[in-house]
Amino acid sequence: MRSARPVVLAVLIAGVAAGQGLEPRKRVEDYPVHGHAGKIEVGAEFHFRGVPAGRDSLYLREGLVVEVALFGPKGRRYQISPGHFSLRINRKGQPLMPQSPGTVAYAEKYENRKQLSIGLNSGVVVLGGPQSGPRFPGDRTGQPTNGRRPPSVDTGQPRRESEDPADVMERVALPNATRPLPAAGCIYFYYSGKTQKIKHLELCYNSTHGTLKLRLK
Repeated sequence: MRSARPVVLAVLIAGVAAGQGLEPRKRVEDYPVHGHAGKIEVGAEFHFRGVPAGRDSLYLREGLVVEVALFGPKGRRYQISPGHFSLRINRKGQPLMPQSPGTVAYAEKYENRKQLSIGLNSGVVVLGGPQSGPRFPGDRTGQPTNGRRPPSVDTGQPRRESEDPADVMERVALPNATRPLPAAGCIYFYYSGKTQKIKHLELCYNSTHGTLKLRLK
């Protein structure tokens, strides 16, 4: 990662944005990895570069996604923050700190100078993917026909308007709030390396409630 990038991104979007989160699973044991941090139970699942957004998938080129959930005694409110987590790769260097959905989306869109869009009827959408265009002079692939857009494929599902990927990512992000548990959501980490080179991945949790290390890979 280039040294100038985190400074620029931090200035553009400060902190980690509060999200709406995901629906927590019934038990912490329903997550692939889990453990205790004081009275808090933490469950986690590593999604590599995929963002779990319901029936539509979102793929990041330069981000890692971890779904986390926190469980605790009822009747209390707990401080929840993506900033309580960090990610250590291959036991080397400084751990990665979480980035806001907007920060990751900015890196995908502007740092790569590629189109950023998501079509919520199209299945898997790649952030930072190349724009469609003619492959050779006269090629009309992906181009309007007779001045009109080519007919869309009927999937049998109600059509929905396109949604900005940053909005999708924020919608499923772990909330940054004080609230009752359980709570769940995604945490995003900037990572431009190859995921195949990740041999050991450890999620670290550190808050006033306790500390915990979970091996994701």
